[in-house]
Amino acid sequence: MSGTTILRPHKAPNLQNAGEEYDRLFLDNQNNALRIYFNQLDGYTSGLSDRAGGRFLAFPYGSFYDTTTQTAAVANTAYAMTLNSLGSAVDVSIGTPTSRVYVTYSGTYNIQFTAAFTSTTGSVQIGHVWVKVNGIDVPNSGSSFNMQGVLPRMAAWNYAIPMSGGDYFELMWSADSNTVNIAHLAAAAPVPASPSVSVTVTYISRPPT
Repeated sequence: MSGTTILRPHKAPNLQNAGEEYDRLFLDNQNNALRIYFNQLDGYTSGLSDRAGGRFLAFPYGSFYDTTTQTAAVANTAYAMTLNSLGSAVDVSIGTPTSRVYVTYSGTYNIQFTAAFTSTTGSVQIGHVWVKVNGIDVPNSGSSFNMQGVLPRMAAWNYAIPMSGGDYFELMWSADSNTVNIAHLAAAAPVPASPSVSVTVTYISRPPT
């Protein structure tokens, strides 16, 4: 099966009610309509059950990033990571403010991020990252790490979080010093620019039952 094949669901045939008397032509036409329909169903289901059948499925997803340096103006204060740019997305979107990422459909989502933490001092600083959904901290989503100096410390985690359609999440951060920031790095040949924050969101599963 070609990688460009598109599977389309088929409508059941509109079968007519039989007359009072046996009619072979009528029965043959009904059987032929059913035969065509079941052959189409076989093609549809065999494509999905193929080893690479997942290529026919479309899931909500989003890829976002930020091209600014984000700062902690006050130590030990919660800040939301902002996202000012769209990579690509379907049924996942940046809201207002741009720290909010909204999902259209209910389900469990995999949220992955990377953030380039730096400090303007040479002493060891501590940073923290966690997740909020609809403005409420997600329990046990916090992570902490050390950083020192201007060389970026890449923080990267992923979370599997159930959300309802219309919900939004935010990636939160704080640091024990106002010398800490999340740095956008300019392009330096041969390397392209590095976002301060990159986030990808992928739909995993329908809501738990």
